[in-house]
Amino acid sequence: MAPQLEMPGRDGNSVTARFDGVDGLEIIDRTTNPMVTPKAVEQARRQAAVAAYNGYQAVWELPTPQAVDAARRFMGHAKVSTIVVRLAG
Repeated sequence: MAPQLEMPGRDGNSVTARFDGVDGLEIIDRTTNPMVTPKAVEQARRQAAVAAYNGYQAVWELPTPQAVDAARRFMGHAKVSTIVVRLAG
């Protein structure tokens, strides 16, 4: 079962985000090649916020150097600076 974290939202409802695994204080999402869509941007922002709230470092692991570059561009576009992007290994 994939780990899911939550935090209280501004409106009082729970905000949740799912990840693929945990390694110490890193909460990891494995993805292939992020596409810039409103849904993907919202998901990345939610993952960053929920991970930080719960004391974890959010990490995206990608399969190729090209996908890592694309994810870094995505993070810049989404204005998310707290998710570590790295090559899966």
